[in-house]
Amino acid sequence: MNKVLFALSILITTSLFAVMGNAALIHGTIYDTSLTRIDGSVVGINTRPEQRLVAIDGKYAFNVPKGNYIIRASYLTEDLTNLKTIENITIDNDGDFVLDLFLLPELDEINETDIDIDPDSFNNDNNTKFIILIVILSVIGISVVLYVLLPKRFAEEKHPESDEDHDSRKEEHLNNKKETYLDEDAEKVIEILKKENGRMNQKDLRKMFAMSEAKMSLLISELEAKEKVEKIKKGRGNIIILKK
Repeated sequence: MNKVLFALSILITTSLFAVMGNAALIHGTIYDTSLTRIDGSVVGINTRPEQRLVAIDGKYAFNVPKGNYIIRASYLTEDLTNLKTIENITIDNDGDFVLDLFLLPELDEINETDIDIDPDSFNNDNNTKFIILIVILSVIGISVVLYVLLPKRFAEEKHPESDEDHDSRKEEHLNNKKETYLDEDAEKVIEILKKENGRMNQKDLRKMFAMSEAKMSLLISELEAKEKVEKIKKGRGNIIILKK
């Protein structure tokens, strides 16, 4: 039944714009962030007159003449989260154009008043952090004293290091340093995504790093392999989503 209604909607829109001539077909599928089809979302395009429809089984389609258009889609979930997206598309010739839509939750859906802060718990956390800080500083102080007072000649004479061993250790140190920088960049990506409510455009994310687009793509691929993030294709760019 749903497929029949969808076919009828395409037939109706095709009939409405047949008089315009040189019409193109824009169609696609609507997904949420988990790549699941969304049934029942409202989709509109700013033609004259404007076209609006309810996507059945996650499918939509519009017949349009040549021009620049804005496609908007929205969906209200059972937990009252408002999912939306806006896409721009230019039609400069006749044909069949596929544009899948990915609905994302609005940033203002996060209600800060729902966060309950217990003052007593906050004070207890501060006390715990203060104690941990004292312990760490004590350990560092003891380590420095032992390093200065204990003789190092005994260790050097007992375990003489050859030139080959020295070169090997130096190479290992450089490799570890490279891995550390890579890990630091990965951690920075995670922290930025957390501050941006778990998602961000890859292009905007790369602007925060002094690295090329290729290196950023490798870094995102590594985080995907470690199941830290998920990359979703949106238009000509990518949306990076932090996995929970």
